[in-house]
Amino acid sequence: MSLLLAIVPIIVVVLLLSGILFAFKPKKKKPVMGVKKTKWIVGSYAVILIIATVLSFLLPIDRNTAGKSLSKSEVDKIQKVQDSIYGSISNGRFKEQEFKGALIKKKSWSFPFNEKALTFSLRNPDNFSPSILVEKTNAREIQGIYYVGKAIVDGIDVTDKISSPTIHLNHSSLIIGNPDAKEVKFAKFSTAFSFDQFSGKPTVFNHESYGIFGIDILYLKVPKNVQITGDYHPVN
Repeated sequence: MSLLLAIVPIIVVVLLLSGILFAFKPKKKKPVMGVKKTKWIVGSYAVILIIATVLSFLLPIDRNTAGKSLSKSEVDKIQKVQDSIYGSISNGRFKEQEFKGALIKKKSWSFPFNEKALTFSLRNPDNFSPSILVEKTNAREIQGIYYVGKAIVDGIDVTDKISSPTIHLNHSSLIIGNPDAKEVKFAKFSTAFSFDQFSGKPTVFNHESYGIFGIDILYLKVPKNVQITGDYHPVN
C-alpha cells in the first residue's frame, strides 16, 4: 500500500504529460485544440489535483512528531553554555539554575545508605561514561540526579527522546547501567529544487547541517563520612 501511494504522483505526472502531448498532436483537417478539448484538459487536471490531495492524507505515517526547529545562532548559544559547565565543574561548582535552557533534569533516585565506603561501577564505560559529581551532605542516604545537555540534530531538539541510565545500589557499590538506545527518524519538507534555485533559499545541495550532542552528568549527594572510590568530581 505504501509503495503504491509513493508512486501515485509519478503516475499522475506521466498521465498528465501524455494527455497534453496527445492534445497538441497535429491532426489532418482538424484544429490543433478546440475550446471543448481545452476545457476537458483543465477539468481533468483539476480532478487529478483533488485526488492527489486526498491521497496525501492517506499516507501511512506511524509516528509523526513535530519538533521545534532552532536556528544556528540559538544552537551556538546553547553550545556555549554547555561548554561553560565543564569549567564550573573543574572549579568545584555546579548550580542547575546557571545552566537553564542548556541542561535538563531527566531522572532522580534515592537510596538509604549506612556503609562506610562507596564504589562507583560503570557496566559499560566504553559506551556510557557520565561526569559524576559528588556533594557531601549530612543526610543518611544517597541521592542521585541525572542531567543531560540539550541534544539537537540538524536544528531539531530531540532531548526528550534520550533515555536515563539505570542505577542500583549493591551494599557499598553503586552500579550505573547504560541508557536504552532510541531510534529517531527524521523527515523534512521543503519546496522543489526548481523553485529554491531561484528563490535564494538553501537547496538540498547547499543545506547547512548543525547540532549538539548532549553531555551526561550524574549528580550525587553522599553522606559526608563515606569514603568514595572511583572517578568523580567533588562539588560544593
